[in-house]
Amino acid sequence: MYIYIYVCMCVCVCMCVCVCVYVCVCMCVCVCTSLHLNDH
Repeated sequence: MYIYIYVCMCVCVCMCVCVCVYVCVCMCVCVCTSLHLNDH
């Protein structure tokens, strides 16, 4: 029996500019790794 585990880590960076109102743009980068365990 195989057990799959997914682990994700995300890093987000936001930039905000005030032009009468606040305008924000965010960029996120995610890295995911899959771990499989062989369970007899």
